[in-house]
Amino acid sequence: QPRSAPRTAESRAVQMLFGHAEYWDRLSADEHALLHALPAPYGPLVAWLERDHSEHGPRPWAVLSHAVRDDPDLGPEALAIADGDAEPGATFDDFRRNVDKILDRELRAQTQALIARAAADPDALRRYREVFKHWEEVKARLSAQRAEE
Repeated sequence: QPRSAPRTAESRAVQMLFGHAEYWDRLSADEHALLHALPAPYGPLVAWLERDHSEHGPRPWAVLSHAVRDDPDLGPEALAIADGDAEPGATFDDFRRNVDKILDRELRAQTQALIARAAADPDALRRYREVFKHWEEVKARLSAQRAEE
C-alpha cells in the first residue's frame, strides 16, 4: 500500500532528512538547534539522525529505516515517521520550505515573547530587532516560494 504524505512541516522535514541525510549539512547551526528542539517524536529522531550521520556519513533511506529500528528509545510513532515518505521526488527547496515553516512559527513566538519583556528588559528590545530581522528573511523566502508554485 502506498505511503501517505505527512501533514505537518515537522513530519515532512524529518522524513526528507531520512531520505536525504545530506540536507543536514546545508542547514545552519541555528536550524540544527531548532530541529533538535522539536517535541517528540521529531526532536529525538533528528538527534538520532545526526548521530548516525556523524558516525556513518549520509546513508540511503533503506539503510536508515533498518538502523533506526535498533534504537530502543524510539517508539512506534517515531518509527512510523522515519518509515514514511514525505514527498516522492522532493528536493532541497521542498525541505527548505518545511524548515522555513517551522522557523516562521518559532520566530513569531520569540518576537511576541521579546515584545512582552521589552518594557522591563532593555536587552530584550535589541534581541527583538535581531529576531524580527531573521523572521522577515524567513517570511520573504516563504513568500518567494509561494510565488514560484
